[in-house]
Amino acid sequence: MLSFPLYPNFPALRRRVLALKSAPELPLPRETERALQAIADPERPELALLRSGSAAKLWLSSARAVKRLLWKAMAIALGAAAAAAGATVVGMSLLKPEQSQASLFGLVFVFFGMNVLSQVGAFFGDRTRQHVGLAIEAHLVGLISAKLLRISARRRVRHSSGNLKVLVTSDVASIGGFFDNAVRNLIPTIAALTILSPILIHLTGKMGIAALLFMAALLPVSTVLAAVNARFQDRVQTQMDGIASLAGEWVKNIRLIRFLSWSGQIESDVAARVRSFSRVSLVQHFLMCLLFGLSQSWWMVSIAGAVWIAYRSGAAIDVVPFFGSIWLITYLSNYFTHLPNTIRLFGMAVPSVKRIAHLLTEEEQRDAYVPTSQPPKLAGLRPIRMHFENVSYRYGEEPKLALDSVQLTLELGDKSAILGEIASGKTTFLKLLTGEMPPTDGRILIEFSDGSRHDLWIEEVHQEFRRHLAYVPQEAFISNDSLAANIALDDEPDPARAMEAVAWAEFDADLALLEGGLTEEIGENGINLSGGQKQRLNLARAFHSGRDFLVLDDTLSAVDVRTEKALMSRMESLA
Repeated sequence: MLSFPLYPNFPALRRRVLALKSAPELPLPRETERALQAIADPERPELALLRSGSAAKLWLSSARAVKRLLWKAMAIALGAAAAAAGATVVGMSLLKPEQSQASLFGLVFVFFGMNVLSQVGAFFGDRTRQHVGLAIEAHLVGLISAKLLRISARRRVRHSSGNLKVLVTSDVASIGGFFDNAVRNLIPTIAALTILSPILIHLTGKMGIAALLFMAALLPVSTVLAAVNARFQDRVQTQMDGIASLAGEWVKNIRLIRFLSWSGQIESDVAARVRSFSRVSLVQHFLMCLLFGLSQSWWMVSIAGAVWIAYRSGAAIDVVPFFGSIWLITYLSNYFTHLPNTIRLFGMAVPSVKRIAHLLTEEEQRDAYVPTSQPPKLAGLRPIRMHFENVSYRYGEEPKLALDSVQLTLELGDKSAILGEIASGKTTFLKLLTGEMPPTDGRILIEFSDGSRHDLWIEEVHQEFRRHLAYVPQEAFISNDSLAANIALDDEPDPARAMEAVAWAEFDADLALLEGGLTEEIGENGINLSGGQKQRLNLARAFHSGRDFLVLDDTLSAVDVRTEKALMSRMESLA
């Protein structure tokens, strides 16, 4: 474990860090570590509390995950504000006449020390806010991941992959960004106002009150500008997404585009979009510069307003308290003038919280479990048959049944094929067979090796049955990882077992063409593989799982005839 103390000889430390073969492991606060570890835990007790869909509960859950860090940030902010107040008091003493040389040196030393303490507080506050943002994002990703593992199949189809990407990237980032900014600006502002406002008013009376009021006037001005900037930022992001999407489609279909001679049209389209993006981006950049300028210079407006109030009221201005008030207002403005951005980020986070809260209300697979007073004891037993008793299924409010009164006994040890026309209910039947969704009417019973029969949707029966089942869909799930990791679904796969699965799935000839072999990165969604290679990778994964029963859903549709015959022969020979 390598920590980073404040080394005076930083270049030597930098050389040692750069010489390491791997990145140094930096210690994180326990809240952040806990949130990161919880991502791998599918049983999140918070999910039961958040099923109501209350956005307020999700806000509280997120804040509760980092409450110690939030209190720590407040303590640091109060300490930094107190140090700034101390520096101001000492600075005012320096301005008083008739100070001895020894007193001046002592006051300068104290003044310097107070300012150093204030800056150290700002440094540790900044580090804390980074930990808060990371912990919040890890906490929310963990909740979303656990929910997606538990969501029912019929509710899952309501969420497209694009929608889920927004949830786990943009929405999570906007909520984490708000908490990050709140620790950076909102908490220090509250601390500074708590400690410095009474001192400011005590020093200058009406002038101090006027300075605070003029500073508060920045909020509506900056909020309006921030709202306009947010609209332009959304337009910039939308146009950037459009450019990225177009470029992605171009790269994905480059051979077809060249074949059809569409390159010129696409280049013209990209150029037009980039031109439009540049115009909108220029306006948004101007607004950001304006907001930045206001945030950096508004303290002068506060001072000018306070002086104007003093002039209009005929109040005398004492030079020493006046300079002290300038120091205090300058410190306050460092945080106060950034509050409009905090408000903007909160506005962006509110719909994100609502979207995530809505996802957490969705029906879960376990909601369909049949309650039972005496769970069956299935340890050591093996499922041998399935009994469909008048099973029907209807999708939502559709008038037509997808399956109607299926009466069937299925021997799990036999090799069976399901044939039928398109939209005849084959995929629906497989989803019922694999326990993805419960029937609308009727029952599915599992018969075990001791002769006992139990409803598939008793929790213990459902989990035991699925432990014996390997399901191979037509569309393979492939992550941007190595071939071996995709087969084993493990970060540290066993190469020997992976090679055995590769050979069984007739993938060994293809493997020889991959430069990295089993360690070859196959790209997001398997972009570097053909359709047939993806399906055979899917089969290799099923074989690698070692499950007793294999369920295939049109898994060889993209495989060539010779390979299909070899695979079918191999599967038919399985015991």
